[in-house]
Amino acid sequence: MSKQIIEILKSPELIIGIILFAILTFASYLLKKQSNKKTNKRKQAEKETFYNCLYEEYKKIPLLKTYIRIMTKKLSSTSVYGKNEVKNLVAKYLTATMICVVEATAISLVVFNDIASVILCSLLAYILITRMIEKRMAHISYIVYTQLKYAMESIRLEYMRCHDVVESLEAATYGNRIAKIMENIHAVLISTNGELKLKEFFESTPFKPIQTLAYVCYSINNTGDDYDGNVGNSTFIEALLIMNKDINQELERLDYQFMKFGKIEYLTLLPIPAIPLIQWFLLKYMPGTSIIIQGMAGYVIKIAIILSCIYNYDYISKANSMHVVKENDKILLIQNLLKNKSFLRIIKNITPKNKKRRILKQKLENAFS
Repeated sequence: MSKQIIEILKSPELIIGIILFAILTFASYLLKKQSNKKTNKRKQAEKETFYNCLYEEYKKIPLLKTYIRIMTKKLSSTSVYGKNEVKNLVAKYLTATMICVVEATAISLVVFNDIASVILCSLLAYILITRMIEKRMAHISYIVYTQLKYAMESIRLEYMRCHDVVESLEAATYGNRIAKIMENIHAVLISTNGELKLKEFFESTPFKPIQTLAYVCYSINNTGDDYDGNVGNSTFIEALLIMNKDINQELERLDYQFMKFGKIEYLTLLPIPAIPLIQWFLLKYMPGTSIIIQGMAGYVIKIAIILSCIYNYDYISKANSMHVVKENDKILLIQNLLKNKSFLRIIKNITPKNKKRRILKQKLENAFS
């Protein structure tokens, strides 16, 4: 019995689980330390310069361009980071990811004697650390939603006191994540070229609820507020209440999603450490299965199980993220293929012409109407 337990503890699958747990613990500590560490202004400036240079060096590597583009877009969508801050964070996250993947690869090279286990261990480490980073970004978006909710409530109370949009923005209280954004909105309202400033604000702040708030404040400040003659309700106050209601619904949805499915993606990884236990059970009570388990078929089955676990974890964690609905739902592979002249020529040749084309177009328009 003790010999069988030792065999289970020495199994590659269990070792993979231990390695990844150690790497994720280290990565989580590293990311938390980077976000909470306080330094003086000089050291902070030196670090920012270093990470900016590192970001530029990373951009020169073709293999990292897609990762940098995706992470930059996701960080910019929160609207709480400037351009330099986004570059610093991308460089930090990319460095942490590379450290974890390199560590996983180095340890697996020492532990395992086959290339498949090394590749799977490195792949799983990359996916896990990437999802951890995405969850951190989702948490920032949640904080922005929460602070924006209380900011609009504060603006509403101040507006009821002074009946002036600019003054209410000046007197309202804001959280640290959106304080700079609210200063930018205030700058738009007092600017002599407000329309141009508003367009620039929209380009630099892609967060939709903040864009809506900025547009409402700009419109009311320019055209004046309207009041319902019967009830005396203010248009500006009604707009703030509606926006606040939408944000409350979004926060409730996110809370419910986290409560129900917050950790469900980790269930998909349980079969990996369970493989040696199942293998031990079958070998003990069904010795005839040793021909399959200890042969090539058993090796292929184990690799297939680990691959399916990795795929299911990646799929479920993506579906459970805040960014599950994409702004652009076009398939990247198809878009890249359409840039190829030969492929585009083939598509044009097989595309329906004349009457058939009109019928197909009408069917598509009816389907989406």
